[in-house]
Formats: sequence, C-alpha cells, structure tokens
Amino acid sequence: MVQKGHPVKRRGFRVGARMNDTTIYSPVAGTVLALTDIADEVFRTEMLGKTVIIRPELADAVDIIAGNDGVISALFPTGHAFCITTDSGIEVLVHIGVDTVELKGKGFVQHKKQGDRVHAGEKVLTVNTKLLADLGYDISVPVVITNSYEFKSVDVLVNVGDEVRSGDGVLLMSS
Repeated sequence: MVQKGHPVKRRGFRVGARMNDTTIYSPVAGTVLALTDIADEVFRTEMLGKTVIIRPELADAVDIIAGNDGVISALFPTGHAFCITTDSGIEVLVHIGVDTVELKGKGFVQHKKQGDRVHAGEKVLTVNTKLLADLGYDISVPVVITNSYEFKSVDVLVNVGDEVRSGDGVLLMSS
C-alpha cells in the first residue's frame, strides 16, 4: 500500500512521520481511483495541485467530513465543493463530482458555512450520491492540495484500488 522507504500508514496516525510532515486525511469513504479515471481535465492533469480521487458508495446520504482541523475558507453555495485551510496552512479542496455545480445544490445538504472552524471528523456536507449518479453525474471526489507547490514534497499514501475510510491518511505533505 505504501511505497518502499515510506513509513507504514495507520488509520489516523503515521508511524515514522517527520516533525515537518503533515498528513491529509480522506473526507469520504470509498475507492481510490487513477487520475485517468476522471473525465474532468482540471483534476486529471492536477492543474490545481496534487490530487487524490476517491469514488464514494452510491447511497441516499454520504457524509463528507473535514479531514483535518482548520477553517472552511471557501464553500460554494451549491454545496458541490469546499476548501479547508488547515491549521498548518495547507489548502485542501474537496470537490464532489464532476459538473455537479449544474445541480444548483440539488442532492447536497450543507452542515457548515464558509468561515466556520472545523475539527477533523466533523460533517461538512451530506450528499445523495445515488441521485447524482442517477442524473448521469460522475460522483468521484477529487481531494486537491491547491498550494502543493509551497511544499518540499507531496506523497500519495494510497494506491489505485485501495478502499479508504473517512479519516484515513491519503497524502503526506513535507515542508
């Protein structure tokens, strides 16, 4: 699961992580996809920053959580995307689906608002992924570090096909 030479991943903890390392945790449970599995070129080519894509289950209510402590620095009125600026300054964009902005909020329930302080594990959104898929939308959830260029390295801690739970480590930021 972890590349040779990298410390072992544990749910919520990193064994052997260095002091200047920060783990980014998954906001949703699901299957890790290859970047090539998403139709949106912006995410597929990592134009916005280092990206991990997770496909959640099909359900009437899928919770999207804050993976890390921080502040919701952006939350689109449609509920299709939000950004958390972590306490260590990492900007984590969570985008639910592809072109889901077109739904104008249909299928999304917001539990937080822009400017709210959140702690890891707090529910930010609930999404009806079954409805989105039934309407023909890709329900993949790109998790993007929009300021990844500010870090010495960004390592992906998961492999394509891995099953992750909300709160599992998916990226390791080193400064």
